[in-house]
Amino acid sequence: MSYRHLRTSAAALACGLLLLIAGCGEDQPGDINAEMGPSAASPTPELDPLAGAPTEGSCYRLNASQLQAPTSTKNPASDCYGKHNTYTYLVGMFPKGTTSADTKRVQNQCQKHLTQAVGLAPAKLIGTVFEWIWFEPTTAQWSAGARWFRCDLVARLNGKTFLLPETSYLSSEFTDGVPDKYSRCINPGKDEDGDGEGDADHLTCDKPHQFRFAGAFEAPGKKYPGEEALKKMTDNRCHAIAQTDTWWATWPYEDYWDQGHHLLTCYKQTTS
Repeated sequence: MSYRHLRTSAAALACGLLLLIAGCGEDQPGDINAEMGPSAASPTPELDPLAGAPTEGSCYRLNASQLQAPTSTKNPASDCYGKHNTYTYLVGMFPKGTTSADTKRVQNQCQKHLTQAVGLAPAKLIGTVFEWIWFEPTTAQWSAGARWFRCDLVARLNGKTFLLPETSYLSSEFTDGVPDKYSRCINPGKDEDGDGEGDADHLTCDKPHQFRFAGAFEAPGKKYPGEEALKKMTDNRCHAIAQTDTWWATWPYEDYWDQGHHLLTCYKQTTS
């Protein structure tokens, strides 16, 4: 909006009063000197780095397409005591000035805080079907200044997502152990890679299985040591961890190793 500043002499004020009766001609004393003032600047909207941000501790029930989407606008459940399959355990922030998602930062923060969310050490967590997914702001939220990202816990295996425990105290839910429906077990499968050995078919431990997760250890060094070296490491360690003469071991592929995952896992044979 622009504002008109009117500077008027006393005689002109009188003229203004006479306008209603006879009008004011050029021979009237005084004059009206009107000028436009400067236009008022439109206020710059204040950017909000938390525009549209979710709340940590919120629970959601998302369908398959919503779980795969880069953003989410679905409202959370009223509480976490109803059926839900994701739990927002971290709302992290991108640095000021960021204009797009930094996936490396997301991966680091979501993975780092996942162990705190479920109350399990990394060597225990790897024996479960718990993992994380993340969401970034929508285009409109980015434009409003949003610089947050959201990390959600899910329980997922072989493309199937399971319902999470109905509780708001997730970090203490597994103090006495992880239920079989969230624990990772193995059955020998077909030799898909042609190395002469059957590949592992992973399944939850509430299904019939031959091997159950027994423990994990971290491989030393930063450079990928190769398949043979990793196999030798498990041969040396898994006997003691599984406490049986028959075990199954798994280790990360090179691309997964390069992402920082250096845990090797040992599964003991069971009669389940």
